[in-house]
Amino acid sequence: MPVDSTNEIVVGVLVLIIFCAVLILLLRLWIKFLARMRNRSIQKKIAAGKIKDKTLMKLYQRFQKSQNGKVIAMMCFGVNYKLFLRTQSDTYEIYKAEMIRRNLPL
Repeated sequence: MPVDSTNEIVVGVLVLIIFCAVLILLLRLWIKFLARMRNRSIQKKIAAGKIKDKTLMKLYQRFQKSQNGKVIAMMCFGVNYKLFLRTQSDTYEIYKAEMIRRNLPL
């Protein structure tokens, strides 16, 4: 009798681990999707000229300061903190490229 209950516990724990892994994977995919949509939105705004130089400089400086925010990334995104840092870096590069294109001071 104890063997069956032990097997049930092990199976339950394995199901829980698999469920958590799938949940983390889905969260990661959702974050990637949102990051792509945000970056496309930023690029469209820049291409349409909707972002003024002063606003662009503020956004660039804000992202420059938060480049190495590993602690905040770990607190907000947990296991997906590297994904957060990568998306921040991608957005920073978009702003940086536009700053260079407009000949604004970095």
